[in-house]
Amino acid sequence: MDFSSLSADAAHRFRAVAQLLHRHGQTISATRPRLLDVGGYPGTFAREFTTAYPRWQAITLDQPKENLPQYISASGAKIPFPDGSFDAVVSIDTFEHVPPQERDLFLAELCRVSSGITILCAPFHHDSVAAVEKLLDACHQKIFNVPHPWLHEHVQNGLPQLMKTIGAWPANFGLLEVKQSYDLQAWATWQALSLFRKLKGEVDKVWQAFDAASAATMTPAISSVPYRWILVGRSGEHTIDLPATLMPAPSAGQEVIELTRLFCRMLELTASETTERAEAASTLAVEERLKQAIAATEAQLAATKTRPRSPSSDSVRRNVPSITDSLSRFFKR
Repeated sequence: MDFSSLSADAAHRFRAVAQLLHRHGQTISATRPRLLDVGGYPGTFAREFTTAYPRWQAITLDQPKENLPQYISASGAKIPFPDGSFDAVVSIDTFEHVPPQERDLFLAELCRVSSGITILCAPFHHDSVAAVEKLLDACHQKIFNVPHPWLHEHVQNGLPQLMKTIGAWPANFGLLEVKQSYDLQAWATWQALSLFRKLKGEVDKVWQAFDAASAATMTPAISSVPYRWILVGRSGEHTIDLPATLMPAPSAGQEVIELTRLFCRMLELTASETTERAEAASTLAVEERLKQAIAATEAQLAATKTRPRSPSSDSVRRNVPSITDSLSRFFKR
């Protein structure tokens, strides 16, 4: 189970959660343990995990209304299942999209419907993580004239606070692991390159090769600041001893902010040059049609001057098209 057929970003986050779920799930006695993936539209994680571990049966719950197999449309803040309906519940990169005022309820619901394991995976607030996401969202807005499809909501909602989330974990669910997952610099680099691919479609084949190779490699080690964290809880267990703070110092990750700023400036310049070239090509095309229109009109006038005069010459002159008429016809072609 390596998820290498997916994008590198999806492969690394899914792989990390799947490994933890498999390891902690080995103690589940049920012959066919039930898994609920909350926020996992359209069901990719559930499908890939149960293919690798057919012992499990999985359901995906998310808000989009779709007629998909083993999929339910509902809110994670109000899960339509009785208490303890599932042997394990996971939520991967969804928590940051939940409005801040609903996050405690969302977490409580994940644990309420789990009789065993609950795994929450998400980016959590660090000054560097928030700054990098804000830069990438602003860059997307500047280049494509629309907000980033998912980072914009991160920026609007504000990323969840790790220690606050740990404090909100239900008392009957002991936290067994609090793990860093994915390096911020590696994540920011991948995101910037994906924006370049979106801007310059001609690099698509090269991008696909890079992405496939990245998906198949080991997850990059944390250099200074993690992008994601994974929290693993289990019903009836005691929480492990945790330090007073888990996040790196607020000053960490400045080099990643500056690298992202450089990436964004390079992307903006590339987009500007692309636009200027397109505008220049359009201007040249207009100038060429203008030349053609003028030449055609001059030829018509010259032909008229060489004709013998006749009583109908005034009529001929009246029927000679003006330059404005000729230009109008050319530009309507």
